[in-house]
Amino acid sequence: LLPLGRLGSDILGERGLPAEQVGHMAAANLLLQLKSFGPVDKFLGDQLIPLLALASGTSIIRVSELTPHTKTCIGITKQLTNAQFTINTGPGSSAKITCQGINLTRRENSS
Repeated sequence: LLPLGRLGSDILGERGLPAEQVGHMAAANLLLQLKSFGPVDKFLGDQLIPLLALASGTSIIRVSELTPHTKTCIGITKQLTNAQFTINTGPGSSAKITCQGINLTRRENSS
């Protein structure tokens, strides 16, 4: 189902919550991720935003869930870099994020 990739799921248990119930909750989270068909999960999406902005050309990612944290990261990154972002929502809470990067390159030392 996921060639050359890895996907996991976790959940935080609570005191008194049976391990079987914790396992079912983790499995439910994993199924939600699989059903979204978003190759970038909600925890990675926000971390990729600054990299998309610094890259050259157009970058596109599909996130399984567009979180408030990812939206905030896009807003801050826009202010810092002037990179252009568009968000197209997909099925469920998934989204396609497109960024026109600023093509940041390293300057050579002129010494």
